[in-house]
Amino acid sequence: MRKVHLAAVRVAMLVAVLFLGIAASAETIRGVVIDASGAVVRGAKVEVTHASMNKFAESAADGTFAIDVSGAGVSGWRVRVSAAGFADEVMAVPDSGEVIVKLRAKDAGQQIAVSARRSEAAVNETAESLTLMDEQRLRESASFVLDNQLRQSPGFNLFRRSDSLSANPTSQGVSFRGIGASGASRTLVLNDGVPLNDPFGGWVYWDRVPRAAMEHVELLQGGASELYGSTALSGVIEVFPQKPANAWLVLESSGGTRSTPEGSAFLGKDFGRWTVSGSGGGYSTDGFIATPNDMRGAVDSPAASRDTNAVMTVGRSYEGGSMDVTGMYFHESRNNGTLLQTNDTNIAEGDARWTQAFKGGLVSGTLFGSGQSYNQSFSSVAADRDSESLTRLQHVPAQRLGGGLQWSNSAAHHQQWTFGGDAQDVRGFSLEEGFSAGNATVKTSSGGIQHSFGFFAQDTIRAGTRLIFGAGSRVDHWANVNAASMSRPLSSGVVTTTPFADKDYNFVSPHASMLVRLNDSLALTFAGSRAFRAPTLNELYRSFRLGNVVTNANDGLRAEQLYGGEGGIVATVHRVRFRATGFAYQVQDPVANVTLKSTPALITRERQNLGETASRGLELNAGAESFAHLSWNVGYQYTRASVQDFPADVTLVGKRVPQVPAQAFTFQAAWNAREWSLSAQGRASGNQFDDDQNTFALGRAFSLDAMLAKHFASGVTLFVAGTNLTNDRELTALTPTPQIGAGIGGRVGLRIVLPHRDGR
Repeated sequence: MRKVHLAAVRVAMLVAVLFLGIAASAETIRGVVIDASGAVVRGAKVEVTHASMNKFAESAADGTFAIDVSGAGVSGWRVRVSAAGFADEVMAVPDSGEVIVKLRAKDAGQQIAVSARRSEAAVNETAESLTLMDEQRLRESASFVLDNQLRQSPGFNLFRRSDSLSANPTSQGVSFRGIGASGASRTLVLNDGVPLNDPFGGWVYWDRVPRAAMEHVELLQGGASELYGSTALSGVIEVFPQKPANAWLVLESSGGTRSTPEGSAFLGKDFGRWTVSGSGGGYSTDGFIATPNDMRGAVDSPAASRDTNAVMTVGRSYEGGSMDVTGMYFHESRNNGTLLQTNDTNIAEGDARWTQAFKGGLVSGTLFGSGQSYNQSFSSVAADRDSESLTRLQHVPAQRLGGGLQWSNSAAHHQQWTFGGDAQDVRGFSLEEGFSAGNATVKTSSGGIQHSFGFFAQDTIRAGTRLIFGAGSRVDHWANVNAASMSRPLSSGVVTTTPFADKDYNFVSPHASMLVRLNDSLALTFAGSRAFRAPTLNELYRSFRLGNVVTNANDGLRAEQLYGGEGGIVATVHRVRFRATGFAYQVQDPVANVTLKSTPALITRERQNLGETASRGLELNAGAESFAHLSWNVGYQYTRASVQDFPADVTLVGKRVPQVPAQAFTFQAAWNAREWSLSAQGRASGNQFDDDQNTFALGRAFSLDAMLAKHFASGVTLFVAGTNLTNDRELTALTPTPQIGAGIGGRVGLRIVLPHRDGR
């Protein structure tokens, strides 16, 4: 995604040279100002600064500008460009003295996104359902965790209603449009092109990226395997990081209820062709007891959590390209609601990115590798909840190595093509120690290796000004090898090893889309795809326990396959953008937690491939930006997700897919003046079930958050925020003991952004 954004910039730089006609001298800063489509922007205000010097210019009719900096040289200058209807753009001037400045439109319908088709396009020129949450919208959220901020999209669903402050990470799988989630995500989550989905389990640690380092987030709904392969079954979410050209310092810190201090910082600097940035943060919370008051016993304790993250990036630009290297570290630890149930995670990761202009396009590559350790304890809780006994300790080491390469000409106006390939290698084992009556009885090990690689190609064609057509496809191959389980009872010491047969699969993922513009304010959209998701090593080989529910692994799982699409209408009337989308998907062989046996003391489930599920519905969105200091967005989604076929248990046919509400409504509103701002966010969702049998109904849920902020001209903001202001203690799980969410909460904090932007 970011790679293609760089492609557009690099190719446009060649166009800029043609506009300029001559190479820049060492005493002149020259450039061209363009919009997202590559059209020049005339009359833009250009300011260059260096130390205490400021010089000004205005872009000419052909978009070009030239500023004489005689005696100072061109190195070390920064350029800021502003134009009516566009967001300001700030960037460093390279040693060549030549710059191209691409402006992003302020209007919501003209927001520029790069995730949808691995190429840059305006949101209102994208046939697929795409949401862009910019930096301001993220900061207006009263919650400081990303998963709560993303719930502003009505189609966003985690496996459980609880957020990442209180929930076990293995329940943090995300999906869109009622496809259904378990612990494993049906949506690919990326940070600047690198997967954030856990390599072993597929879930997401939402706080891995420091909050201050986020520039914006994009959410693409609908099958996207044709470009991203497995895990993009129901869509893609990508986090884009801050760059020193946008801000050199972002700092936020707050303290709140339940003893919750938190903080995050970003610091970056350009040194000519070199760029260095660092970010980090963390939080700690004493949490809350999730068991209702009338059911609590001596074993119940707060669901407390704490984490730390750190990121360091060093980059260098050169003639026709750039490269950067990033190191990341993440640590998390949790108490999961009883005295004996805990987990912790440590992740270290290294990434490298490279871009190079090549034959009128841009070649870009990514390489990433990580090592991690996950530990968790499980217990059996007595019916009166006054005692518990340890049942299992798990240690899960996992490693991932992957990378990709692509070539794109995405700066072209009438035709944009991209093709490339990527590969991953994941290795993980669940090392377990079983207990009975408090004594260790058995040691087991299960896991294996998963290889995958794929090749993709896609093309987008603009036929005149009214029709945009896109088509693409991808071929994937993946294999599970060297998988086995081992068991060693401590009483005998005899080791029993069970090897699992090697398996390999191939899958083709086609996609097609079309946008028909009826006039300047009305368009019709269509998109259809075939997508897939391979089962994770966790689903294949690791069992787990939640409360008195045991879920067994299944080494025979097959890949999930999605077929379907969407169609809709997009309209813009008096700065209000409206989108209505109908969607219909069939999922063959979806992986579900199927109930095998149920007793008052223990419920036993197993991961199995259901025959087929269907998800059909309607999503409505409307919003306006910066109208009389007011911005707002509302969204509604109706979803009918049910089991269509399951020969192994026909009683499940017609049942609703677990953890999918039939209806969801969201709204956000923000009033922004120069010195003050007030924002509010709300989400209401209908009933959903916690199990495949539809016996554990969680009922409805509603939350309302708000934030009041005072902005100072120095770039400092003071704020007070409240979460769940209605104190709705919705059900988050039935295990079968009810679990409830956090009550009303609040925090007071400080934010600093330099250079400051209009007082904010």
